[in-house]
Amino acid sequence: MPCLRLLVHELNEAPRSVLEEHAAAHPGGGLARLLGRGQVWDTVTRDGGHLSPWTTWATVHRGVGAGEHGVRDLGQDLEQVNARHPCLWRLALEGGRTVGVGGSLGSAPLPADAERFAFYLPDCFAQEAQAHPPALAALQELTLAMVDRSARNAGGGAGLPWRLGLRAALRAGELGWGPRTFAAVARQLASERLHPARRARRRNLLPVLGFAAFRRAVRRTRPDLATFFTNHLAASLHRYWPARWPADYERLRLPQEWHARYGGEVDAALRLADQQVAGLLRLAEEQPGTLVALVSSMGQAALDDDQIRECQLALADLPLFMEALGLPAEAWSRRRAMEPRTVVQVGEAWRSAFREALGSLRIQGEPLVWAEHDQGVFMVQLGQRNLRSDQIRVERAGVSVPHASLGLTSLEIEDRTGAYAYHRPEGVLAILDPSRPGQVQGTWSGGEEPVDTRALAPAFLEALGVEPPEPMQVRGLRLGPG
Repeated sequence: MPCLRLLVHELNEAPRSVLEEHAAAHPGGGLARLLGRGQVWDTVTRDGGHLSPWTTWATVHRGVGAGEHGVRDLGQDLEQVNARHPCLWRLALEGGRTVGVGGSLGSAPLPADAERFAFYLPDCFAQEAQAHPPALAALQELTLAMVDRSARNAGGGAGLPWRLGLRAALRAGELGWGPRTFAAVARQLASERLHPARRARRRNLLPVLGFAAFRRAVRRTRPDLATFFTNHLAASLHRYWPARWPADYERLRLPQEWHARYGGEVDAALRLADQQVAGLLRLAEEQPGTLVALVSSMGQAALDDDQIRECQLALADLPLFMEALGLPAEAWSRRRAMEPRTVVQVGEAWRSAFREALGSLRIQGEPLVWAEHDQGVFMVQLGQRNLRSDQIRVERAGVSVPHASLGLTSLEIEDRTGAYAYHRPEGVLAILDPSRPGQVQGTWSGGEEPVDTRALAPAFLEALGVEPPEPMQVRGLRLGPG
C-alpha cells in the first residue's frame, strides 16, 4: 500500500465549473495550480432524498451511503453511528497514523481521547467550546458565538463578540494569527463601515481565522492526515449566484441595485478559497510526499424561480415554543443547527407528548415538518418564504392560535437572498502532490463516470497505508503516483 501524507481541503458544495472559471481568470493562484497540474474528477453522491451537507459529508467521511450511516440532521447523537461506521480520521488514527481535524462536519463533540490526535477542532455546530490543544478552544468559543449571531442574517443584529475575540487574540501566537490575519480582520471591519452591505462577508472571517490556526497546527505537528472544512463559498453561492451569473436566470428578477451591491460576493469567497489552496500547497512542499486534496461532497447550481426572498417564517423564541407545547425547561435542551432548522433533545419521559404536540401543528394549512432521531433528538423545520406577520396562519389540533404565542415570527432577510442556487449531486475532487507535478496523481477505474463519493474514504485510507474496513464496498479510486 502507498504511504502518503494527506492535506484535505473540504470546500463545501463547490462546483467544478465555478472553480475552473476562477482558475482561468487567476492563472497564478492556488486553484489554477491545483486544477492545472493535478488530477481532477467530477464526483457524485448517490445519497437519496433531500441532499444536505451533514448527510453528504458523512458519506464522504464514512465511505458508506446515507441509507447505511443514517446521518440526516445536525444535532443527531452520533455515538452509535460512529461505532458502526467510524469516520476517516478515527480509522486513520487507529491504523497508526497521526491525524489533525480542522472543523470537519460531523467531528463534534470533542472525543474523550482527543489528546491522541495531533490537534482536534470540532465542527462549528458543537455544543461546547472544546478543542485540543486548549488554545484552539478559544477559537472554537469565538466560532460558536459568531455562528449563533449569523443564523440567517450576517451578524444577526447582535454585533460582533468582541470580548471573545479579544480573549482569542491573547493567544494569537498559539493560533497562528500574525499581521496578515489581523490585517484581514481590520479590512473587513473598515469595509463594513464604508459599505454596510459588506457585513455579509463576515462569513469569510471565520475561515480566515480558522485556516491560520489550522496552518500553524499542521506546521507544528506534521500529521499524516489533516482535514480543513469551510462553508464560506457554499454560503455565498446560495445567496449571490444570480449577482455573479445573472444569465442563469429567466424568471428571477432582482433589482439592478441588488446586483450592484452583491456582485462581488462570490468572487470574494473564491479568492479566499484560492488563498487557502495556495497555503496548503506550500505546506505540502515542505514535506515531499504530501498530497493536497480538494473535495466537495456535492455541488450547487442556479435555482430559477420568480420569488425574491424578502422574509421567512422563523422560530424566534424556542423556550416559548417548547413551553407552549407543554415541555418544561428541564425536559429539553437545544442543539446547534442551521436555519431554518431547529434541533432539540427531549427527555425520554416527554417524548411521546412532544411527538403528539408537533403532529397537531399546521402552518398555512400544511403539517409542520419535523423528524425524530435516536436519543430523543427532534428536528423542526420552518423557513416558509415571504410570510408577513399578518399572513401567518397556525393551527393546533384544528384550532387557530396566534403565531407569536408559539414564538414564531416573520424574519426580515436583510440582503433579500435565499436559496437562489441549491444542492446538486455533482461535486469535485482535485489532487496534487506538488513534489511530483509531472507524474500521475491518481486513477479512477470508472473512466468518464464521476467518482462515487463513497469511494473517497477508502482511497484516502489506502493512500495512508491503512486497510479500509469491510463496509466500505465502493472502490476503484487510487491516489498517488501510478
